[in-house]
Amino acid sequence: MDLRTGAFGLWAAASGDPARRALVRGVDGADSWATDLHKMLNVPYESALVAVRDGWALHGSMASAAPYLPAAGSDAALLPELQNSRRARGVAAWAALQQLGADGVAGLVDGCCDHAARLASLLQRGGAEIVAPIVFNQALVRFGNDDVTAAVAAAAQRDGRCWVAATTYQGRTVIRISVSCWATTDGDVDVAARAILACYDCVHRRRPAAGAERDVDALAASNARDVPGAHSARVE
Repeated sequence: MDLRTGAFGLWAAASGDPARRALVRGVDGADSWATDLHKMLNVPYESALVAVRDGWALHGSMASAAPYLPAAGSDAALLPELQNSRRARGVAAWAALQQLGADGVAGLVDGCCDHAARLASLLQRGGAEIVAPIVFNQALVRFGNDDVTAAVAAAAQRDGRCWVAATTYQGRTVIRISVSCWATTDGDVDVAARAILACYDCVHRRRPAAGAERDVDALAASNARDVPGAHSARVE
């Protein structure tokens, strides 16, 4: 059995919440699994992790053999991977894990999950529909119908205080919320909620397109003090 957990899923195992850890119950029975490191762990791009039960299978499938290469099993042997020359991406991940420790990783994971749930709740109070259970750091919300939801997502992108995008879930247009930045605060969540709901208000009033765009642009300018500077893109 192989388990492919994508960008976030396997990190549930690091949570301090038993309910979240239960999401990956049985992962220890997998023959192999892989997950991204650059999102939840906040390390550079091209960082990922793969684990296999049978190390020899990995070596056998990925090892490089040539007379001019160090022999397998020697101290200088190449790592079993597709690329023989690349930067040491694992160093940043190792350093992050060493600095955070198990408790720090749990705090990072649970903080992102809690922020996602809180943002969805604030949007729900403002008129959004939560269209799927929020079990980790992702939420899907919807405003009325497909056209309105897509328009709110586009308006929020123009507004610039947070980044969200429209996608499709079970045949309906929704806004995907993903929180994965270690530096996100409750204040950032409040700013994002205000921005998205203000954009919904512009769209909901059914202003002509040009007028709605002007409203959003003016809203962004008048609320410039709300933009959390370098931390403005904490909600994806």
